[in-house]
Amino acid sequence: MLPYDLKEIYNITPNAEAAEFIQAEVQNYFGYQQKSKREKYADVWITENLGLNVKTDNLMSDQNKGRLCTAEVNQWLRNKNNDLKFLFVRYKNQNGLLTLVETNEVYIEEIEYEISNQGRGLLQPKRTKNGEVILRQRIDRDAWILEFEDKYAKFVDKQILKFENYKRQWC
Repeated sequence: MLPYDLKEIYNITPNAEAAEFIQAEVQNYFGYQQKSKREKYADVWITENLGLNVKTDNLMSDQNKGRLCTAEVNQWLRNKNNDLKFLFVRYKNQNGLLTLVETNEVYIEEIEYEISNQGRGLLQPKRTKNGEVILRQRIDRDAWILEFEDKYAKFVDKQILKFENYKRQWC
């Protein structure tokens, strides 16, 4: 049984964006109207303090790196009343025959991640060689914040070195 009244099989327009379709189905379940194309942390706000972010993996694609959210989420998560969940949906789209193969819903503290260069930083899930998101036992929020601070400091130091190198080479 799939969460949020998702169905295993859909027939969609062959050229439709399956990921957007799946996200819209979850939003419809909650009667949620998105305020903008890119909301800050979540695709659906279940409550003021609980966000749900829908992440999809097209199993027919060779490229499934994905992103979780902006690194700025750490500021919002410092409030222990705030929670962010992710619904990972793995699917196949065969010319409009959309098959949801697997779903997994987890809190952000259950996801192994790294910080990559985009804006002020972007959280990306770590993946196995088979492309599956690496999960772990949920750690408490204080431990997650400490982990984030360590990873972010290393990310920033690496960025500084990279730009100092550019400066030496180009100026």
